[in-house]
Amino acid sequence: AKLVWNEMKNSAVKPTAVSYAVMIDCAIADSDMKYAQELLDIMHSQGEHPSAITFNAMLRACIAQNSEESLIQAINILDKMELANLVPVTDTFNMLMSAAVFSGEPSLAEIVYTKLLTMGQHPNGYTYTTLIKVYAKQGKLSEAVTAFENLSKDPHALIDIAAYNAMV
Repeated sequence: AKLVWNEMKNSAVKPTAVSYAVMIDCAIADSDMKYAQELLDIMHSQGEHPSAITFNAMLRACIAQNSEESLIQAINILDKMELANLVPVTDTFNMLMSAAVFSGEPSLAEIVYTKLLTMGQHPNGYTYTTLIKVYAKQGKLSEAVTAFENLSKDPHALIDIAAYNAMV
């Protein structure tokens, strides 16, 4: 892929958003997040706009690295999505919140939750359940109770067994 990519660039053919997306996917498949990020930055600087699919691939790859640094990189990718006028769906935020909790970084999950709200998305039952887990890990019982109460009042979310288990 890199050989064809270089041949294309040397022949003065300008890469499109699709070309960049393919190369970013290749870099991710090679576990070369530095190159994937480089391509994303070049793509953006040349006026090509990544799709939500490309951003989500980058986010999943960051999460797979399972480190605080990669989670911070994922949050930065959320910022880039916002700059590109792409609003991630609630499930994207949930994926990042869960990864932060799993990695032992509940404060990062709170940052992601705040971004979900500021970007105009609605939390769902899974979001609230994850938030309850975040507060539980931090020993913030009153905040966990408030999250559960907000879940029970939110018309966009349903209480399920996972939420009750998190409260228990």
